[in-house]
Amino acid sequence: RTEGGTLGHFSPAPLWDDVPPASCFVFNFPHSAARGRTAGMLRAVFRSVRRSVACGRADRNCRIEMRLRHAEEGGLKRSCYRHEEAAAAARFGLVSVGASDLDVLYEFGYQHRTTERDVSCGHLEHTKVWKWAAEKLSPPSTQVLPPGTRRDYFFAPEKIMDRGLRPFVCWKGPCKYGRLHYLVRWRGHPGDDEHTWEEARDLELAVRKAFDSEHAFPAAYGTSDEEAS
Repeated sequence: RTEGGTLGHFSPAPLWDDVPPASCFVFNFPHSAARGRTAGMLRAVFRSVRRSVACGRADRNCRIEMRLRHAEEGGLKRSCYRHEEAAAAARFGLVSVGASDLDVLYEFGYQHRTTERDVSCGHLEHTKVWKWAAEKLSPPSTQVLPPGTRRDYFFAPEKIMDRGLRPFVCWKGPCKYGRLHYLVRWRGHPGDDEHTWEEARDLELAVRKAFDSEHAFPAAYGTSDEEAS
């Protein structure tokens, strides 16, 4: 489930609370009815599973299994999925690419049909089974992230330890007063050397408000919402 209906901020659904950590996620023929949206949906899938690992809802070495159909002819080009790019961005390593196993699934009553017209999908002869495994990450303070990626996509904030104005360089040059940052302790990484300073806008509002409600802002800071914007 995506929080607030967006693909950017993911939090596991409450129904997972009483379920043991998942070890495998299976997606059969993921696609979107909207043209050009499938690649974005797959990016959200990999990012969401990585977030589940950080939250403890999935094993650290969990796997993702997808059945994808693609052909160079007929409009089903492999590049439309961009699944390899999405997996690499979420730090999932490719385990194998195998032949279709739909004949085995059919023995158990599986039949893939579209959700809108309830008809069988075509081009299933081009199906392949892709499997990825979650890669081991370095501590939050040393893990190299893809450009433009927030750290809480890979790690779960556990507690904010401090708050302050930190030097910041924008497109105009160095900011005179800096920008508001929070010192974050991450789940599973209690060491002081593993804490990181994060911009206010790179943390969910609920996380920041839990700290701000107990620590009043100095007058020079303004408000956390103003600084984050």
